[in-house]
Amino acid sequence: MRRLLVLVLVSGALVGAGTGSAVGSAVGSAKQIAGSAVLAPVTHSIEVTGVEVGTFPAFSSEISRYAITTGPGTDGQVTLTASTSDPTGEIRIDGVPEPDGVRTVEGLTEGDEVSVIITDTLGVARHSYIYLPSGFPALERVTPDPAPGTLAPGLVLLTLGQFFSPGDWFETGVDINGVPAFVRSSPTATFDLQRQPNGNLSVARVNPAPGAGFDVVELADDLSEVAVHRAVGLVNTDPHDAILEPDGTAWLVSYEVRGLMPDNTTPRVDGVVQRVDPDGTVGFEWSTEDYVDLTVIAPDAANAGDYSHINSIQLMLDGNLLVSMRHFSSVFKVATHDQPGFEAGEVIWQLGGRYSSFEFPPGENGPCAQHTARELPNGDIMVFDNGSGVPFNTLCVDQADPAGDPIDRAYTRIVSFTLDENAGTATPSVLYAPPTWFAYFAGSTQPLSNGNTVVGWAAEVHAVASEVDASGALVWELRLAPGAATHLSYRAHKTPVPDVTAPTVSITTPDAGARLRQGEQVAMAYECRDRGGSSLATCVGSTDNTALLDTSRVGEHEVQVSATDGAGHETIQTRTYTVVSSQADAAIKVKGSGRFVGVGTYGAPRTQRVKAKISTPGKRATLKIRLTNTGSEPEALRYSVEANSKWFRLVGRTRGGGTTPVLAPGERWTMTLQVVRRARTAPGRQVTVRIPVRPVSDASGGDAVSARVRASR
Repeated sequence: MRRLLVLVLVSGALVGAGTGSAVGSAVGSAKQIAGSAVLAPVTHSIEVTGVEVGTFPAFSSEISRYAITTGPGTDGQVTLTASTSDPTGEIRIDGVPEPDGVRTVEGLTEGDEVSVIITDTLGVARHSYIYLPSGFPALERVTPDPAPGTLAPGLVLLTLGQFFSPGDWFETGVDINGVPAFVRSSPTATFDLQRQPNGNLSVARVNPAPGAGFDVVELADDLSEVAVHRAVGLVNTDPHDAILEPDGTAWLVSYEVRGLMPDNTTPRVDGVVQRVDPDGTVGFEWSTEDYVDLTVIAPDAANAGDYSHINSIQLMLDGNLLVSMRHFSSVFKVATHDQPGFEAGEVIWQLGGRYSSFEFPPGENGPCAQHTARELPNGDIMVFDNGSGVPFNTLCVDQADPAGDPIDRAYTRIVSFTLDENAGTATPSVLYAPPTWFAYFAGSTQPLSNGNTVVGWAAEVHAVASEVDASGALVWELRLAPGAATHLSYRAHKTPVPDVTAPTVSITTPDAGARLRQGEQVAMAYECRDRGGSSLATCVGSTDNTALLDTSRVGEHEVQVSATDGAGHETIQTRTYTVVSSQADAAIKVKGSGRFVGVGTYGAPRTQRVKAKISTPGKRATLKIRLTNTGSEPEALRYSVEANSKWFRLVGRTRGGGTTPVLAPGERWTMTLQVVRRARTAPGRQVTVRIPVRPVSDASGGDAVSARVRASR
């Protein structure tokens, strides 16, 4: 059952009652309804229906973009029903006027948008509905509208998937309400959609070759593939992180099986960080193989061979490498070049873990099973500090007994560590830690330029992503809508993603190169679509949708349709059609009488009539009929000869009618017809011979002439 969202204007404030995902109505302002003495508010509503269809968020006049959730049975078809209570208002769906506000749209594919533009006394309201792939979960913002400037600009990039169940994965960038600006589905896992230092996007996708791990796919802002990056000489490029520098250098992670663990039975999976230089050669490579003894994974654990589990890398301000390793519960600083005291590849310090280079305050045990370690501009190290415990391994190191058994800390925090390398101390500062929230795997933090931090919650299903300010106050949060299947995103990454996709224009009438008859009534038909996140703004034709095309003048005509989107992109499509005339002109004369009658005259035969007399039985009157193609196109003319009298007979091959050869415009064709007076025809008898003619292709372009022949004394 659907519920209707109704907003009522009360003393200038909007008061809401009820919620709904696929139907809604909203109040804009008040107007005087014609014929009523009551001042009534103007309301809008939009409903989307179809097989397995839902929408989010609930409809509001203040929200421009919405998502359509779908299922296998939706099959690209939805019906939109929009309304305005203003009787003078107009509704256009994909630029097409819909007097009843209803349109069924077919052939939709993932990422397509349907535009609804309502024009009435409130002004112009623009709404867009993006068609999501089957199985994409409904999302819900749980925080109120933030004050302007509170949030960092941009979309939140997610890779949503059901980690432990079969089903598609989704790469998407969502707005404040969780509505995607773009979406791509994948039957295999996809991770870590992020903005790279070189300005492009990247995402990790499964390499189709068995056992080959992932490809780091570099994307332009239009989501087209720019390049594919893989570690050189290694087997398993890993999806956890990658860095693509402006000069073409790529930093990649691999998980490589290289021998056995110390128990000599378990395959050892080394974490490898590799720098691939612009020429494709390996300029730097570092492996965890010398640090096996730092692992916190129990030897009998199912993934004991994955003893380090690298999950993030970052180039630090000094050019060295910051490496987060979940199964060490430690963040390493690794020298990438020779420098005082360290050669390239040596570990400069370890933050946390079995052999931490830093001491922590009493009761503080440092990072635990952390993800996404990032150096802040002030040198602090921020981590998504997962914690550990059931249902995964216990991974927290007790800094009071680093070599002893690990301990549990089953909650997650966003924490920064201030490091004093001279004193060897690390002081934690917790930014955000909702009580009882526990992301037992994956997750991310992203410091933003305005001082906010975006958090990706991964396995903690209370939220998909949050944004907190510099004080740790929550300013925005998105979660799975109640009842939605559990989809997790390995990370959440916020970045502006400009709409670089221009809208499309489709003119269905007139056809390209159409030839229309003069005076023919043909209605203009076109639609506009947009995708890319900024929504369709205008869809305007030189001849309006459903208006009649100009067919009054013979010759070539042009129509033009322009579509713009919210990003200012414009698409103009021009189509030409030719108006042609099909017209036959008939003229007649009696042989030997002078001029033809009816030249250039079109009308009834009696206005184009000649008269003849036959004074002697057996004699005849000879008629000359000239047919001219006065249309604009080559044309054959069809004629007939009509006469009904027993007193006269017709002579000539054309007496029954026929068709002329194809005549060029202005070309003439003449025929002769003889009317013979029969022997017993008394004086005074007469016959009317009628000759109608028309173009073969168009009966409306006809003409007719006639002759009245009389038997005289």
